[in-house]
Amino acid sequence: MRQWNMRSKWVRGAAACLVIVLIAAACSNRPASVPQSDSEDGDPDQIQVEVLHLNHWPVKKILDDIEAVVAEYEDDVDIHYYAFGSKEGEALAEARSITGHTPLVIFINGQKDYQLDGKDVTFYSFPEGSGTLMMGSGGWAMDDLHAVLSLLSGE
Repeated sequence: MRQWNMRSKWVRGAAACLVIVLIAAACSNRPASVPQSDSEDGDPDQIQVEVLHLNHWPVKKILDDIEAVVAEYEDDVDIHYYAFGSKEGEALAEARSITGHTPLVIFINGQKDYQLDGKDVTFYSFPEGSGTLMMGSGGWAMDDLHAVLSLLSGE
C-alpha cells in the first residue's frame, strides 16, 4: 500500500507540473506564427528581422527578450515571428536550409551569420547562458543582437 501511495503522489506531482507548463504556454500573448512576407515587400528602409522558433515554453522567454531588444529600434526594424511546424515557418526553414531540431534562428536582413569586432556570431539556438538540458546555448548573446541592430540602424 505504501508503494501505491508513493506512486500516486508522483503521478499527482507530474500532472500538476504538466498543467503549469500548459497554462504558461497558453498564457503567452505571442501568436504561433505571423503571415510570411517577402523582405522585398517590406519597407526597404527598415531592417528585416525574421525569428524562426519552436513554439515551446523554454523558447518563449527568449522571444520576449528578443522583442525587448528589437523594441529599442522599433522605427528601424520590421520583425516577424515564424513557428516551426506552421506553414509559414516550414517554408522559411526550407528556403533558408534550416534542418534539424533547433529552438530558434534569427535572420537579420536574410542573414544569421555576422562578424562583430572580429568575432563570428551566428544567431542560432539559445543565446549564451540560456540553454536547456536538451539543447545547449548557441554562440551569441543579446548584446550581439543589440550590436548588429545598432550597426545596421546607424545608431
